[in-house]
Amino acid sequence: MDIKGKIFVNARAIIERCLKGQKEIVVQWRSKMKFRLLVADDEKNIRDGLAATFWPGRFELMRREPVFIVDSAHNAQGAAQLASNLQEYFPEKKITFIIGVSEDKDRQSIIRPTLPLAKRFIATQANNARAWPATKLADYLREMHPDVYVIPCSMEAAKKALELCDDDEVICSFGSLFHVGTIRDFLLKTK
Repeated sequence: MDIKGKIFVNARAIIERCLKGQKEIVVQWRSKMKFRLLVADDEKNIRDGLAATFWPGRFELMRREPVFIVDSAHNAQGAAQLASNLQEYFPEKKITFIIGVSEDKDRQSIIRPTLPLAKRFIATQANNARAWPATKLADYLREMHPDVYVIPCSMEAAKKALELCDDDEVICSFGSLFHVGTIRDFLLKTK
């Protein structure tokens, strides 16, 4: 291979900067690639391409007033990254979380990173056979946080969060892919 005139780019560093809030892409990229350098004619093209990469439902801003983010963080790693992103972008804010999880997930590792950031939780569930019932999720959350609502329908949970929050507050819906997908679709239709 002729490398004359090529630019070697530390792909890991670029990807991690460009895909802030979309760490699952980085994890998948790392696991599939056996090297850390990309060879390109133009470093700017790589940076621009990675900066334009979008993964729906991964720290996705759906509204600005109030800020409404959806994130399909449904495991410990995703929840930790979500909490880190929320702390970075909204360091002085307490968050209204809408959460729905599947029954087979490790709830404690998903919820724990969000606890210090929470103003309140709205427990909900996806319309899916694997969903953990919202009432059970709410009971579980109440063991760790005093302000918990239970609204079984994800769309109604989103409406309740919008009703409870002022324009300068932050709402974050996370957990099950099914739950986040339902809320994302609802918000796209009601902009």
